[in-house]
Amino acid sequence: MIRFFDREIFYAIYETLDKNELLTCFSRANLDSAACIVDINGRYKGEIFYNRLLHSSTAHEAMIADYIVFDEYIWENVRQYFKTSDRKTVAIVDKDRRLICHAYDEPSSNREIRMLHELMKEPEALQFPDIFPEYQCVRIYECNELACLFEQYLKSLGIKVCLFGKLWKYFYNQSVSEETESIPEYAYLNIYAEGIWQKGRDWVENLLRSVSVEFECIDQIYEANNKLGIIQNAGGCYEILLEKLKIQKEIIIIGTGRVAQDAYDYLKGIGIDICCYMDYDKHKYTYKLFGKKIVSETEVIKHYKNAVLLECTQQGSLSNDVVDYFDYMGYGRNEKFFLLSDYIRIRGNGLFNLLKDMQIVLTGNVPLCRLLSVNLKKRGIAVLGYLETLKLDLLDLELAEVKASDIDEKCICLIATYEFSYLDSKCRENVVEKIKNILIEMEIKNYTDYFCDMKAYIDFEEDISFKYSRNWLTPRKIILGSSESCSGNIFFRELLDGHPSIITITDYSFWNNNLFWLCICLSGMSADEILPFLGKWYKKEQDVVFNAQAFCEKMKQLLMRGKQFTSQELFVMFHIAYAYMYGRDITDVQNMVIYWEPHIFPRSRVEDCVRWLRSETISCEIVNVVRNICSLKGSSLKGNALLGWNKNQILSDYCITMWCYPSVTKSEYIGVERTVIKFEELKCNPKEKLEELCRKWHIEWSETLMKTTKNGKESNYNNGYCLVNNFDLGPVYNMYEEYFSELDRLRMMIIDAPWQRKYGYPYLNVADFSRRELQELFLKRFRFEKLFEFKSEKEELQYRIGLLNIFRRKLWQNRIWEVIHGNYEMDVEYI
Repeated sequence: MIRFFDREIFYAIYETLDKNELLTCFSRANLDSAACIVDINGRYKGEIFYNRLLHSSTAHEAMIADYIVFDEYIWENVRQYFKTSDRKTVAIVDKDRRLICHAYDEPSSNREIRMLHELMKEPEALQFPDIFPEYQCVRIYECNELACLFEQYLKSLGIKVCLFGKLWKYFYNQSVSEETESIPEYAYLNIYAEGIWQKGRDWVENLLRSVSVEFECIDQIYEANNKLGIIQNAGGCYEILLEKLKIQKEIIIIGTGRVAQDAYDYLKGIGIDICCYMDYDKHKYTYKLFGKKIVSETEVIKHYKNAVLLECTQQGSLSNDVVDYFDYMGYGRNEKFFLLSDYIRIRGNGLFNLLKDMQIVLTGNVPLCRLLSVNLKKRGIAVLGYLETLKLDLLDLELAEVKASDIDEKCICLIATYEFSYLDSKCRENVVEKIKNILIEMEIKNYTDYFCDMKAYIDFEEDISFKYSRNWLTPRKIILGSSESCSGNIFFRELLDGHPSIITITDYSFWNNNLFWLCICLSGMSADEILPFLGKWYKKEQDVVFNAQAFCEKMKQLLMRGKQFTSQELFVMFHIAYAYMYGRDITDVQNMVIYWEPHIFPRSRVEDCVRWLRSETISCEIVNVVRNICSLKGSSLKGNALLGWNKNQILSDYCITMWCYPSVTKSEYIGVERTVIKFEELKCNPKEKLEELCRKWHIEWSETLMKTTKNGKESNYNNGYCLVNNFDLGPVYNMYEEYFSELDRLRMMIIDAPWQRKYGYPYLNVADFSRRELQELFLKRFRFEKLFEFKSEKEELQYRIGLLNIFRRKLWQNRIWEVIHGNYEMDVEYI
């Protein structure tokens, strides 16, 4: 959305420009000001900025001559200018070429513009008079693009509008509209299009606030139509969308990730092709994906004006920044821009439709490539062979070797490797990026990293008929721990550790965090290959005492009972062998429950492992330990601050992302139970809660549940201040005063209200506040921000803008969440 601002300037005559004189003028004025260059008749020629002048040989070379005339086409002209220019601002002049002001783009207000477009197109929609019958006239103070569109919308409905502000005269030759004396004051709605707050000296400071909050009446009209189903997410049924896509010559998929590739695979399977992908990562523009080029957002807007865009990862008409942006750029929602998830849920198909007609070369980790080759051959897809990039494994290939010179444009290279999860970030290395760089050096530009994602292998394994073909490897139940960070993960696991009917890997180790990949890799090997391969993994066990001799002794016994094992059976075997290391020889796994929680994996990935592990004979369950948001985020901040991140930018970067979790949305799996345990109740009423858990899991009560142990030994947890164990109540009542004030905690109960409401914690409904009130409330700094040390005011301003954009997005999402769930009780089962 286009807004205007006044810049601090001084004038200079074009015909007499002199660099030294201008530098002197800048030294007397503000260095952030601009020199407005005019000809001898006072007509605008351009502008000069200090830094640009400093690095130019002459004043004329430093001048920026761009400008836009303020007329009835100003919005289209400025928008087109910003599409093609790298500049963030542009001068606005009148028809006589006199400077009026400057313009810039504020993306956060695009939502209301989209809403107005949709409301004006929908004949059955409720409109302004239906929602606000008490108002007879609307006053609009100051001018910007949204204000101008709103004025047009109101007049189309016959609503009287009064305009105030000097810029309106360039549309209507008057600066103030006459008011009607017969209308009482209470029947006027006042819209302050540029807000009522003090403007900053630098236009960038304006981005701390969004003027969209001043147009909350538009949000309310749109929401009312959404609630009644008049405006819907999808623009018709799925079949109608397919008919539209089949006649399109240019279809572009937004994104290049796993979901986008699954979407293209699905479309290909029903006879619909695409012309290219669009991605925001500029490093991807040099290569292709399944023979299709990857282009930038700018290139799409410039060269694909008639294209249809498909976004595959998001859904909903209310809360989507991508929809708002592309609608603003001319790609109307459900006309030229479609959220595919609003129409259909696409399940991963292993890219079968895309790969069946392509020549395939594999590269990456040999075990994964061997396994992938087998899976592809089962589907009738041939593999040319293996291309060596990194020497990652010392195993026989069992695949033909391929040279880079043998790979042509008809080939696609499938990268199959895993990214290890380390507790220590210093150990991490991005193997996938290394392989990509090597492929680019080999001039191989058609490749995909789809098979580096664990979900690709879960899709392969989900429908396997015999996951547990041996009774002696069939546990009673498998429980997946999926608690958010700092919610009692370690505490809960160590309570379960000593129970005679529960097997768990208590260590948050490299081994445990990467158990999925280990099982998947080994499932493609014969039994006699497994122990030699495991030897390389022992070396990575830096964070626990790993008794390799005892582990291998047990694994050898188990491996002698078969020639090859499924990944699910290996998962059970590793738990048995791990328990054996610590003196537990489990002979009857059928009466045991396995509890597994990899610590580093994203929670959504952990939960998706139920598709991998469950079968007709083995049930899976998900456990979520939840915690009050103030304690959860306070604990998270404490952990990072104690790591010494308070002296640099890392902590501020972390705090920006901190507000993006936890997610209240959970995937539901048919036949999979979910157990929710409140951290506070587990601490305060442990026996009652744990007895209920035993009944639910059909295991006996054990007194070992009443103490925290690690591999059978007493465990103490370092909370950053002291060592604690068992049911210390300090974490329950710690409100982290050093990080949060009372105001901070109030704001957290607003911004994380869906989480708080869903799990029965105190919260404040975002709908109880106006958007303007919320914006001002979240402008105030949090107490923990005193830890930050920025290199400059500019760096701090960029941090503040980024943080407030996140708050703005979260608050809007919460508002939509209330629209959807407002009158419903949260369906959560606790123990």
